[in-house]
Amino acid sequence: MSGVPHGDEAGLTLVELLVALCLLGAVLIATTTVLSGTFRAWRVTAHRAEEQQNVRLALEWMVRRLRVIGPTDLTGGDGGSVAFVADLGSGVKPHRFCLDRRSWVVRHQSGTDVTPTGCTRGAGITTPAEAGQPHVVSLEFAYFDAADNLLPVPLDATDLTRIRRIRIELKMGLPGRDEASSAMGLTAEVGLRGEVR
Repeated sequence: MSGVPHGDEAGLTLVELLVALCLLGAVLIATTTVLSGTFRAWRVTAHRAEEQQNVRLALEWMVRRLRVIGPTDLTGGDGGSVAFVADLGSGVKPHRFCLDRRSWVVRHQSGTDVTPTGCTRGAGITTPAEAGQPHVVSLEFAYFDAADNLLPVPLDATDLTRIRRIRIELKMGLPGRDEASSAMGLTAEVGLRGEVR
């Protein structure tokens, strides 16, 4: 017998082998595409969950600090910020919470970093926005008196002494979309020290 296959013993021809390799390549490309899309979706979901947790922690952080103040400790407030004087562990000094709209970071201004307007100075208590990822798009404060009436902002000196409760709302959204409609909001309320709530 010679080494040449006969009849039923024939193997794959070069053309059949190339067709099989092309089909295998197409299956591998399709599988990789599906898996990479799934991985990207998982990464976006994981990042969103992480950012939501960061925003929850920032909201809780602000609430804990506002709980130590009384109505006479407030020094300013508008719809986007609140200012007060308190001892938060390093002596009595001014503080302010606001949203830096350049980096989309909620900031805690303290001492010499406190500014009546603008919010580019101070420690960030949320993470900066990353391209294509959800970030804080809004920080809003609402102020209520003892009768639970909403006080108009900006607050004047008389209104500041009437505040008994502050509502804080943080909204997260996706850049490049209609942020008002894509935003997810987290809200907390703080009764000022000495106020029964």
